[in-house]
Amino acid sequence: MPPQFAFPALTSHPLLYTPPLTRAPSPNESLDSNHGDDKTSYSDSESVLSQLEFDMKHDGLLKLYQPRPEEEEADQPVLIERPTTPSSAEKRAEQIVDRLRREVRIVAENEMLEQQILFRGSRIGTERPKSNMGVDEIMQSMMPSSQRQEVEQPPGRLFITNKAPWAVEGPPQGYGVSVPGRSPANGSRRKRGKGKRKL
Repeated sequence: MPPQFAFPALTSHPLLYTPPLTRAPSPNESLDSNHGDDKTSYSDSESVLSQLEFDMKHDGLLKLYQPRPEEEEADQPVLIERPTTPSSAEKRAEQIVDRLRREVRIVAENEMLEQQILFRGSRIGTERPKSNMGVDEIMQSMMPSSQRQEVEQPPGRLFITNKAPWAVEGPPQGYGVSVPGRSPANGSRRKRGKGKRKL
């Protein structure tokens, strides 16, 4: 009689979804926005200034649409005019010298920053390249350490790591086994000797 297997009955779980997380309700103060009292000055209030006048007033205070002093100084004609008076010539010379000093200072700061980055960061650029490496040494340097150890084994000896059960030393299985009717050396059929068979 074949064995009887009892399978459990498939029943539906009463909870179809995980129970929700129940937390305390948030206080009413966290739902409202409390901005406090209005601290706008009377001169900027809507009863005194319109929105356009308010924008123009504060744009003039912030000077957002006006050029900076550096931009005004750089906005100079390309061609230098010949000075007509000694005072104008002296003033022009001072401006030229100031610009040259500024450019020299910027170049020196950039050079100092590059030197700091070079010495604090990677020093690969300061190392002398190895030009005497052959192809084999370059390939070994690109291999992982485990493979590099296998390559460095002496020649003439096969070095196998993590041998499989079938990877054993010695000749392959079945090599040199004599077969009936064949010689063990070359596997050819045996030749019968000439003459009469002995009784």
